Amino acid sequence: MEPVNVGEGRIFGAEFEWEAKLAATGIRVLKDFTFRGNVSWFDSAVRDPVTGEERQFKDQPDFVSNLVLLYFYKPWGAGVNVAWNYLDERIDVKNDGTQKIEAPLSLVDLSARKSLGKHWSLFFDVRNLFHEEKHKVDAGLKEVESIPTVYFFGIRGHI
Repeated sequence: MEPVNVGEGRIFGAEFEWEAKLAATGIRVLKDFTFRGNVSWFDSAVRDPVTGEERQFKDQPDFVSNLVLLYFYKPWGAGVNVAWNYLDERIDVKNDGTQKIEAPLSLVDLSARKSLGKHWSLFFDVRNLFHEEKHKVDAGLKEVESIPTVYFFGIRGHI
């Protein structure tokens, strides 16, 4: 099956972001913590050249959200954060009329940073900490796709 250019489409949405420095609580042990998050809502439409019907863009969720808890200890120039990332259900109506439905997906990531002076930092990241899987139903067939846990480690230069 060859990809088909579907012509003109539209997409719009809204994103809400927030950040709370937990030092504002007045609780001493929380002074180096920050909580942040965002929620993004999407809507799109395109006229399918095969069916002639209006549909969403392929594999587009209605919304995504992220929550992050950060800890930064300034005297050491070091920080750690844990992030929860959520991707809503995605439904794709295929040209033959069948549907591919991907279940909502939640992933947790972990990262650490250590400053090595003004222009360098050491980093360690873990993506998909709990080795979550992607579940979908494609044309009535259930599928489970393994999403590996990925580790990154290195030195980063800053200008």
